[in-house]
Amino acid sequence: MVSTIALSALGFFVPSLLGSDEVGSVVFLVGLLIPLVYGIVLVARHGSPARRGLGLGLIIGWALAPVISAGVCTVFILGLYAVEGS
Repeated sequence: MVSTIALSALGFFVPSLLGSDEVGSVVFLVGLLIPLVYGIVLVARHGSPARRGLGLGLIIGWALAPVISAGVCTVFILGLYAVEGS
């Protein structure tokens, strides 16, 4: 999950460094797809259970990233309302 978030976060920093929004969106999409594709490849190949487990972990992390992000956004918004209301 950390690799999924870290790679996709590059899409937010690349536009400011290069000055191009299109490159940032492409990097963001590639960052989202790399862990998924790598996880599928690790699970599909013959190898040690640890390597296949890492692939499964990448796939599960990729699937849980939107849920975790939604939870973080909810907590952030609730925190803003709590500060504003007091």
